[in-house]
Amino acid sequence: LRGPDTGAYALEEEHNVTWTQGFDGSYAKLTTAWCQARVAEGKSVWAQCLRAATQGGQPVWVEPNIDVALAAGMTVLGYVALDSWAFSNGSGYVDWARQRIGNARWDRLAGIALDVEVSLGADPISRFQSALTAIEQSRQTPIVYTSYSTWRKWMNNTSRFNHLLLHNALWDEDGSDIDFARLPFGGWTMEKLFAEQYTGGMDYQGQNVDLDIFDLSKLSARKPIATESLDSLVLPELNNPNLIAGARPGLTWRNVLDEDAWAFWVHAPDLARKEAAQQGKGCRG
Repeated sequence: LRGPDTGAYALEEEHNVTWTQGFDGSYAKLTTAWCQARVAEGKSVWAQCLRAATQGGQPVWVEPNIDVALAAGMTVLGYVALDSWAFSNGSGYVDWARQRIGNARWDRLAGIALDVEVSLGADPISRFQSALTAIEQSRQTPIVYTSYSTWRKWMNNTSRFNHLLLHNALWDEDGSDIDFARLPFGGWTMEKLFAEQYTGGMDYQGQNVDLDIFDLSKLSARKPIATESLDSLVLPELNNPNLIAGARPGLTWRNVLDEDAWAFWVHAPDLARKEAAQQGKGCRG
């Protein structure tokens, strides 16, 4: 069954899916009251741009937004905008975003979308795959945010990634239908359609946001990372400066992960590696 004139599927008729309304944004500064009011309206999803830096000279409130939305009971997603120039490979974008918000927030996000809106350079497939691999290795749920015209133009309409969830952008300002049905692309099917963004930036109760609908049932449950063992595990090797460059009392494996200290330490089972560690060379391993 299709909506009148548009060729798009009406929400209530498509695959018996329950769609949840929500928002995404880069430059909003969320408040507890705003988030709680949206949850009360049934608009309980927030997707936060993780690469946003400044807008009009003002800092963007990425980390506080995540914390406020989670505390209000919203389902919170992140998205990482890709391009062809900021990092040498796709994984750099994901690693930067993860380091920015920290492992604890990263692990609490319901999924991470790779945002394809501009050229990814001469080899877009490899660049995208590199970013995707970084997300998968972090044990997060990968999502693709893009549009019909963008994917066809910059990704050559490849179907290589049609196993991933799709967040489709089509700004018809109508959140009561599914537009992907009449403009499919990239080999995706309705079964992989996770979300649709149906407006660009607009004011909604005082916040500049995009409006979206989400099928939260498509988010798979992930096994949580056992942070307790990382936080409590203090090994002698991590506290012995004769073995570990940068060692200090109380250093745990969680510190190593959170502080990027792994770039400066090495477990040294032999003399050569011990000497390298003492010289501050270290290794990743």
